[in-house]
Amino acid sequence: MVGATTARGGTRLPQITAFLLGAAFTVNGMAGFAITGVEDFTAHTGHDLLGFNINPLHNLVHLTIGVVGLLTCWRPASARLFGWLLVIGYGSVLTYGIFVIGDPKLNILALNAADNVLHGFAAFAGLLIAMWGSDRPPAGRRPAVAALTAAPHRHEPQHAARRSHR
Repeated sequence: MVGATTARGGTRLPQITAFLLGAAFTVNGMAGFAITGVEDFTAHTGHDLLGFNINPLHNLVHLTIGVVGLLTCWRPASARLFGWLLVIGYGSVLTYGIFVIGDPKLNILALNAADNVLHGFAAFAGLLIAMWGSDRPPAGRRPAVAALTAAPHRHEPQHAARRSHR
């Protein structure tokens, strides 16, 4: 995957993806606050944004993740870290959501089935970001192995190479 992950100016696709997801989550969090305000922080407010249930806590989570995405998209390693945070965070929220839908006392994020689907996709996108940006060489071509199997250097005198083979 190395080499196929760059776009114009050397920016890697995981960085671009982290930026786009960060921007989308930031806008989503801000739009959610515009709808719900900040009262009844963990309540089921009955508000939704494009079919997704929201409450102020849910908006804060989206806003925080969005800002983290925007802050980490500038370097490949930090964009990969953001990807792993999405995998862990949204994987956990997906698991939590599966069990708490239908129980308003436990469902403090006001999750619904649409949220669970979106959180599954967000976790998968995080995995792509985390794995897509790997700068490691393919498993068969580790640097140490490549150095051991490489031909002799050109600056080595030929007679020295001949003597070593006798």
